[in-house]
Amino acid sequence: MKAYYMINYGGPEVMQYGDVREPSGREGEAIVEVKAVSLNPLDWKIRDGQTRFITGRKFPKILGADFAGKIKEINKISTGLTIGDNVYGSIRLYLKNQGALAERVVVPIGALHKIPEGCSFEEAAALPIAGLTALNGLRLCGILENKKIVVNGATGGVGHFVVQMAMAAGASITAVASTKNLEIAKTLGAGKVIDYMEQDITRQSEKYDIFFDAYGMVKFSNARKILNKKGIFATTLGMPGVVLTKFWNSFTGQQKIVLANYRGKPEDYRALGKMIEQGVVKPLVGKIFPFQETHRAFEESEKGGVAGKIVVSLQEI
Repeated sequence: MKAYYMINYGGPEVMQYGDVREPSGREGEAIVEVKAVSLNPLDWKIRDGQTRFITGRKFPKILGADFAGKIKEINKISTGLTIGDNVYGSIRLYLKNQGALAERVVVPIGALHKIPEGCSFEEAAALPIAGLTALNGLRLCGILENKKIVVNGATGGVGHFVVQMAMAAGASITAVASTKNLEIAKTLGAGKVIDYMEQDITRQSEKYDIFFDAYGMVKFSNARKILNKKGIFATTLGMPGVVLTKFWNSFTGQQKIVLANYRGKPEDYRALGKMIEQGVVKPLVGKIFPFQETHRAFEESEKGGVAGKIVVSLQEI
């Protein structure tokens, strides 16, 4: 079968498009015919070797965690799923695990979820890591109704979900984005927009209840300047320094730090699916690339600035 894979750790030159061995499923697994894969920063960070201590040195290594497709084979265990079902999910790209940038992929049955009504394969592939990171991060922030929230990176993969979910929960949203994406931020539900190319959000006089850094580049020491005394700083980048500050601040300060990490429990997928079906949240697919041009999708992901998610389609475009 065809796949897009890496033959070593390094830059774009270590990636290839070609033939690999067909996967075979064991009990408790299903083989999914992949229709679409969305990229996350995790993919090119793995390629670069930033996570080699957990991804190992077995090559070729197929990347792509978030996927959508159709079940081709499944064991006889009753799971509510069957051959031919349209499903989506996320693969943990550890050690020998094969990613989804291939025509077919083996996935544990428990990691498969039916695609929400009205969702295309490309939209479904955009959901898992970004959508569930936003959902979990906002959950950790507590009650959102009538709260003033500033979202940094508001039109990015995680940020565009944060804006929609927070607005649906009754919050007032200030979106921080690039010049070209300000209008998109408004359509997502932001009541106010700030162009980060023109203004530094952390130097504003206005105070907020929650600062959600969906881009993961703002320091707590800067974000706290525009937070209320009991404000919350949510960040998607749980670096050691942030974790230590979070621990220390829990004893010494009123302002709180929460780590907006991905959580993919069945109840999380159900909550996300319900939001999609009710029209509360809609995944924003910024760019779609054909499978044979996956290298271009990686280039766009690393460059940044695309509104929404970057998706690789294995269907005819």
